[in-house]
Amino acid sequence: MAASRDYDHNNTNGYSSSSSNEDEYAGYPFDFLETDFQCIICTMVIRGFTELPCGHAGCKFCIEKWEKQKVACCECQESYDKTKKQESRYNDRKIKHERQARCKQHEQGCTWQGSIADYKDQHRKRCGFRNVRCRLCNQKVAHQEKEGHKLTCTHRLVNCTTCGAQYSFINKKKHEDEECKLPCDYYQYGCHEKVYKPHMERHLANLARRHIELVKSHYDRIVTELVSEKDKKITELNTTVNLQSEHIAELTTQLEVNKIPMATSSSSPTVKPAVKT
Repeated sequence: MAASRDYDHNNTNGYSSSSSNEDEYAGYPFDFLETDFQCIICTMVIRGFTELPCGHAGCKFCIEKWEKQKVACCECQESYDKTKKQESRYNDRKIKHERQARCKQHEQGCTWQGSIADYKDQHRKRCGFRNVRCRLCNQKVAHQEKEGHKLTCTHRLVNCTTCGAQYSFINKKKHEDEECKLPCDYYQYGCHEKVYKPHMERHLANLARRHIELVKSHYDRIVTELVSEKDKKITELNTTVNLQSEHIAELTTQLEVNKIPMATSSSSPTVKPAVKT
């Protein structure tokens, strides 16, 4: 084939085989099991079969683009009349329905083989190896790896465990340094100020005396509460002991009042001795 066909110097063959709207482009970007019906320009299997008067054929798109530079066959250099070109729907149907191709993702592991028509109507949407684009990072990943990518995507949304705000994982450092305020280390002692992480050290240094006073006040309050709790317990125990003592005294009194006298020898009945006759 003539070297002059290299009309797009920004692409090795002048076309993108990964475009989402591939119907606008040249040949079918498939790996076919048979290598016939190749376009004389893009070298892929012909899409929109167009035959030139010289007998060579190519994609309708490729030939029309080529004609903007030169109305001559790029294979044999024979000039022609544009009205003499012939499109073949028969060959188009044959290519789409009879020629067997591998899945576009066969290099990634897909073993499917079939016609272009079957690929477009069925397999393309079912293939687990097809690429999908992450809407967060714009990276292409295999469809079957989509769920795993959600967990590792650098742009995944995460919730800050400190302030609860949501941010992109890739901006974690920026969030921590510029957006997230941390509670003071002495929050539990009474300093309820929130400070940006880079400013925390300065905050602790500037308010060291106040923090010491808060800690002292906190523990004084604890001691006071413990002593008060202790005194309260002692009072409760004394009250309980007093109540029990009063109850015992009442029971003792009742026993004394209701006590039954014990039997004595003076009250025992007299037994008369037997009289001898």
